[in-house]
Amino acid sequence: MALSGLDIYKLLPKTNCKDCGFATCLAFAMALAQKKVSLDKCPHVTAQARQALESASQPPIKLVTIGSGDARFEIGNETVMYRHEQKFYHPTVIGILVEDTLEARELEARLNKIKALSFERVGIGIKPELVSVRNSSKNKDKFAEAVNKAISITGRNIALESNDPAAIEAALKYARDKRPLVIWGGG
Repeated sequence: MALSGLDIYKLLPKTNCKDCGFATCLAFAMALAQKKVSLDKCPHVTAQARQALESASQPPIKLVTIGSGDARFEIGNETVMYRHEQKFYHPTVIGILVEDTLEARELEARLNKIKALSFERVGIGIKPELVSVRNSSKNKDKFAEAVNKAISITGRNIALESNDPAAIEAALKYARDKRPLVIWGGG
């Protein structure tokens, strides 16, 4: 969670030396809280305070890369909670869930619909970028085959949902090069 200007001020040396370019340490702390200046501007901050301030400014969710090549995308690593506070650097990704319990014909029909799904909203083209396959059947071979079909038909990035390590391993035979998202506990 972001620190307030007063929380930051408590960790600064409070010398009001003006070496940072601000008249007081409090003014510097307020600017730092608003992300208008970096901590490097204060040459007198202690190593302990620097560590506390840097860890508090880390994003709540680490950066995760899913997929490979031109289709890869990154999520997380955001420092703001709401769009109006600044901007999101890693936009939301749309994914669609399919279950491996579908009959082969029905699975193929749904995957073809996912591949064809695309629309425009406010001048922006939107399409699903991820297909999540859930291991509802509890059968590793059926799950792996559904993952293979999802990759070959849609060409989208893939997420593997299962709580069975053998099923994940079987699916990775087809999905490893796609750098899939593995969701433990699905199915």
